[in-house]
Amino acid sequence: MTIRKCEFKNDWMVMMVDESDLSYPTFKNLFEHMGLAFADLENKFIVLDGKEIKNQNLSKDHISAIEAHEIGHFISDHVGVINKSLERLEKEADWAGHQILLKYKKTKAAKLLAERFKDKYEAEITEYDVSGTERYKIQNFLNEVKNI
Repeated sequence: MTIRKCEFKNDWMVMMVDESDLSYPTFKNLFEHMGLAFADLENKFIVLDGKEIKNQNLSKDHISAIEAHEIGHFISDHVGVINKSLERLEKEADWAGHQILLKYKKTKAAKLLAERFKDKYEAEITEYDVSGTERYKIQNFLNEVKNI
């Protein structure tokens, strides 16, 4: 298990677990339902499936895209949200994550996230119809980020 600070939000931690970790069986059940990663939005940490990341030979850019997506859930206030569809939540997190990656000049990671969005939803991420509220939330976050 490795633990480090999130590259996009210093008050967040990222934990990568793999099958050599005693806790992996517990996390494996969550990964089976949530994919390669999930975030605890209230406690501000992201958990990555190190085994699958290794098996799929994912790059640092892939990991950056995953992290940005998870932070996108936080920025979009998805904590305890029950009045939106799961697809809408995922699209909002992808869009917010894409904006974060562009701000941080992570163009390869942004491209990966945009390609995933297109493959999954058959639409361009740049054409996603984001509400004014969502745009406002991400803009506030990006304004807090120092220009890089």
